[in-house]
Amino acid sequence: MQKTYATLARIVGGVPSTVDPESALLEANMPPLHVLCLRARLSIFENTRACQMDWMRRPPPEPPPRAGFRISPLSRDELYAFVDAYTKDYGITESSPREERFFRSSIPPWFAASAHRVTIGVELPIDHSITDEEELIREKRRVSEEALALHSHRSWILATDGGVDVPKSAGVGILLSSLNSSEITEKASINCGARPCSYRTESRALLLALEKLMIPRIRHRRKTLLVITDSQSLLAALNKGPLSQTDWTEDQIWQRLLTLTRAGWSVRL
Repeated sequence: MQKTYATLARIVGGVPSTVDPESALLEANMPPLHVLCLRARLSIFENTRACQMDWMRRPPPEPPPRAGFRISPLSRDELYAFVDAYTKDYGITESSPREERFFRSSIPPWFAASAHRVTIGVELPIDHSITDEEELIREKRRVSEEALALHSHRSWILATDGGVDVPKSAGVGILLSSLNSSEITEKASINCGARPCSYRTESRALLLALEKLMIPRIRHRRKTLLVITDSQSLLAALNKGPLSQTDWTEDQIWQRLLTLTRAGWSVRL
């Protein structure tokens, strides 16, 4: 029964079945199945409304036994009120971090106009013919240092990392004034709970660092930032763009990045 439930939840939520520990957060943090179904219905409603703006102004006929009939008219406010009331009956409220995007609007398209000021490097030119583990580590270090050297001119260096140590996991972010500086300007850390998940700690660390270390400096005259993280899966997820995020944490990360770029910042991850 549990396996069947998990399969249905993955299908409705659009989450691939995977054993990759970096992607485990998607399934581990999925809402209950009934909430996923409501969210899917809400998405269908929004898409239909966007495709045909005038369908709400006239009542449709009885749906004929063929394709192409229109959905019964229902205002957005009525639908949102119904969904909110239904989820609250199950103890899910606006204060639930996992559900915040369900109750609040996501990033509007006009807010993402400055997204081009965020560049993301998702691949490193590593020699994949190397089979020796120690040599591969040296190769990764070499190409990483070369990639960082290209952006050493940036004014701020934000390094984030996540740790998965049972029974607790944590994320940390440190702010440096340059790549060659060993002096930490400021740091922040967060307890990510007892459930170990590398992806979760990495994403929470980046969100915390942007919120606590960079947003307070948004009006600083030096507005170039280099973000360093070793989570390739997180970079790949963020690389989808601000309007394609389905995870709450990644959505919030993009909101912070766009807040910086709208203030004139240039960000490289």
